[in-house]
Parts: sequence; C-alpha cells; structure tokens
Amino acid sequence: MAFLIVWLSVSGSATAGPARYQPAPGREDRPQREDQSRWDEQQDQRRYPASVEVHVGSETIRVSGARGFVEPTQAFPNIREFAERYVTPATHLLAVFLLEKSLPAGDKGDVGDLSRYILVETDRSYEEKNLSTSSFSRTKMELRTLVDGSMQKSFDDVKASLKKIDPALDPAGVEISGWVDEGDRYIAIGKLARSSDASGSRLVVSVGATVLVKGKALSLIVYSPVASYENVVWAESVSKELVANVLRDNQ
Repeated sequence: MAFLIVWLSVSGSATAGPARYQPAPGREDRPQREDQSRWDEQQDQRRYPASVEVHVGSETIRVSGARGFVEPTQAFPNIREFAERYVTPATHLLAVFLLEKSLPAGDKGDVGDLSRYILVETDRSYEEKNLSTSSFSRTKMELRTLVDGSMQKSFDDVKASLKKIDPALDPAGVEISGWVDEGDRYIAIGKLARSSDASGSRLVVSVGATVLVKGKALSLIVYSPVASYENVVWAESVSKELVANVLRDNQ
C-alpha cells in the first residue's frame, strides 16, 4: 500500500454544495427596494462554497476549507483545468480550495493568485477499498519510510532553523528539510524545498495530510511560497485546521 502524498499531482470531480454565506451589508450599503434584484445578482457572483462534498468510492465525504478559503471551480472552471495539468494517473483530484480574496474580481477566464492553495485528492487504486484503523496504522508506517533522514525533525526545529536565517531567507542557503506530525487518524508531512523556474529560485512549503475518513484515505495538501518563517507556521496551522474540520464533519 502506498498512499503517496503528491504535492502537485491530482485528478477527479467535486460536487459542490450550495454557497449560502452572505455578508450582512452595512446600513449605508443596504440596497433600496428597487435595486434589490441587481444587488442580489452581484452577491450571487461572489458566493463560492466554503465546504464541498467529495465522493471516494461509495462514500460521500464533506470537506471544509480553512478560514478564508473557498472552492470556486464551478464558477471558475479554468482553475480546475489548470490544476488538472499536474495530474498523475494514480491520483484523483477531488477539490481545489483558494483564498477567496485571491480570486479574480470578474474575469472568469483568469485564474487569479494561485500562490497559496489547498488540493484535496485520493489514490485511485484504493478508492473502492475500506481501511480499518489498524490497516491505516500500517499506511502511516509506510508513509514514514518515504521520509528521508533530513525530514526526521520536529516542526519546532524547522521553525527555529528558518528563524535564524530570516529575514533574508536566501533559498540557496536553506537546507531541504521537513517534519512529520501524526495522530490516530491522520499523518501529516511538511516539506520545505527550493523551486526554480524562469523567474528564479524560491523556497516553498507544502504540508500534506492523509486522513482516515469513513474508511477512506483522503489527502489534504497545503501549498505556499516562503518569504519568512511565518509562512511555514501559516501552512502548518492551515493543515491542522483542515484535518480537524474533516474529522469533525464526518463523524
């Protein structure tokens, strides 16, 4: 069994529930009766679900994003298409969460700011299989074997090493490192790595948590660029929030 946490590989379908969060307008913003229809239409354009239902085998699992995140791919299908480019055949993308404030204001052809995002995925080969708590324990052990010696650190150790380098955080001077956190029904692997592209070299953090939910192994991956060690703290806290949400919502 190999539930690999893949940070940029995904594929699949999400069934979004109705988005019904409505910020209450201030008194000065309340529409006049004759403008109500236009105001409602404007609000509808900004309603993206903060939680969705995903299907893994025969199970339906509710996934709630961390605070500030929404699942906008029904309104912005091009975002889903963009994510699908990184799919591997073994991985099934279920949902993509983005910070609502990072979404394009109106152009549905734009993808907005994708520097921070959450991927929800699962391993295709195990979607129809049900895992017991004991078999998931073996899965966690196998995941640990995938973590090399440089990642056998605590989260506090990683933060401390970054804080010493801050504020410059020269990617060339940062050792590839990571950490492992786990509980009875989850294991999370945080990873720091250097990434190079046409714009240059940068440091990125990804925290991938695999959670046992209704007998299924669900992966929740948080991704963020790193400009300071606070970005690593943020990614770790978002991961913990996601794990808590999915365990709470699927008891």
